[in-house]
Amino acid sequence: MITKPVFIVGFPRSGTSFLLNLLANNEESFTAFRLWEMVFAPSVLQKVFFLRLGAFLSIFISPLKLSQKMDRLLFYKMKDVHEIEFADFEEDEMLFVYNFQSAYFAFIFPELKHVHQLFTPDNPKNIKKRILGQQFYKSLIKRHMYVFNQDNSKTFLSKNPFHPLRMESLTTVFPNGKYLFNQRPLEKIIPSTLSLNNTLFNYFCAIEQVSSLRKESIENLLEWHIALFELKKNQDWEELSIDFKNMVTKPSNEAKRIHEWLSISLNDDYQKYLDERDLFSQNYQSPHSYNSLSEEETIMIKEVMSRCQN
Repeated sequence: MITKPVFIVGFPRSGTSFLLNLLANNEESFTAFRLWEMVFAPSVLQKVFFLRLGAFLSIFISPLKLSQKMDRLLFYKMKDVHEIEFADFEEDEMLFVYNFQSAYFAFIFPELKHVHQLFTPDNPKNIKKRILGQQFYKSLIKRHMYVFNQDNSKTFLSKNPFHPLRMESLTTVFPNGKYLFNQRPLEKIIPSTLSLNNTLFNYFCAIEQVSSLRKESIENLLEWHIALFELKKNQDWEELSIDFKNMVTKPSNEAKRIHEWLSISLNDDYQKYLDERDLFSQNYQSPHSYNSLSEEETIMIKEVMSRCQN
C-alpha cells in the first residue's frame, strides 16, 4: 500500500541526492529504493531471494564488502561527479528502463533520434503514454512496499532528476503524493549538469561525443524550467520548497522542517545522524570546479528566468 508518497523534485545537480539520503536515513519512518534492488530485484521474488542470499553470505563474508568491490569495478568513472554504490539509496529512474521510458536511453543510444523525445516534458501528445509509464512505476513501488513496509508504518520516498519533466503524469497517478521542490539557481545547476552529462555520455556510450551535447543539455533544462513554471500556475498539489543553500549549510534544520510538514517525529538515533551531518557540512569543501557559461548562454538563462518571473 502506498500512503501519501513523498517525491523529491528538482533538476539535476540541485541537491536531490543529498536530500534523499538525508531523509531516507530515518529508516524508522521512510523507505526508498536502493540501487541493488532496482538493478537486480524489481520483482517480489527477486527481492526475497537477494535478501536471503545476503543473510546466507553474511555467514562467510560481509555482503557490504562484496558490494563495495563491485562498486569500485563498475562505477569508478562516475566517482568525480556522483558517488554510486549498490547499497545506497538512489534515484529511481532505473525503474523506467524496464518499460523503455528512461531518459538515460539518450546517453546509451544517442544515434537514435526518437529516444531524445524522452527528455520532452509532459504534453498533450505524450501524456497518455507517460501516465501508463507512471502506472507501471507505481506497480514497482507497490512491490517494494510489500517487502520493505509490511506493517504499513513507513512513508515511501522517491528522488528522480526527471520528475520535473513528468509532473503532470506523476501527479495524475499519485494524486495523494507530497512534493519537495529543490530550489537552486539555474546558473549554478547548468554548469554542473553539463559536467555530469559529459561523464554519462562517456560512461554509457563508445561512439564519439556529439558536438551539440552542451547546447541540447542547456536547452532541455530551460524547457523543463518553463514547462514546470507553466504547470504550477494551474495545478494544486501539496508541496514544500527546499532551498539548496540552506539545506547543505544546515541539513538538520531542513530535515526537521520537512518532518514537521509531514507530521513525522524524529527519533534519537536519527537526531544523532543529523548532528553528524551538520558537523560534516561545516567542514565540507566541494572538490568540483566547472567551466563557466558563455555570454550567450548566460543571456539565454536570464531571458528564461525573466519570463518565469513575470
